Amino acid sequence: MSSPAMGLASMLIESENGLDLILGVDLFTGSEPAKPDFCVTLMNTPGQPPVFGGEGYFRPGVQLRVRDLEVDTGWAKIKEYYDILNDRAGDFSGGYRYIGIWAQGDIMFSHKDEKNRYIHVA
Repeated sequence: MSSPAMGLASMLIESENGLDLILGVDLFTGSEPAKPDFCVTLMNTPGQPPVFGGEGYFRPGVQLRVRDLEVDTGWAKIKEYYDILNDRAGDFSGGYRYIGIWAQGDIMFSHKDEKNRYIHVA
């Protein structure tokens, strides 16, 4: 079984929206590489406690990050991915069945990195 971040990465790769994201090229999980300038990173974060006695109903957290040289392009990309992943139900990915996927917050500009690239998170 893969991590929740890898499961969501698979959903982006398999999306019918023509994203053309390639794992290890411009789509990453776990950590964000120094290159390329544009990339999408999904990171596992603490979620919520299991429900129904903890047997099979886990509620993990995943942070979606987009890095780009242009602030508007970066925001448009993270909005596109956010819309694809948010409010889904019944998906199978990475050995898990996702009962539902819901955003816990909005998109925000986080910061500019040391190479002047814009980081947006959701």
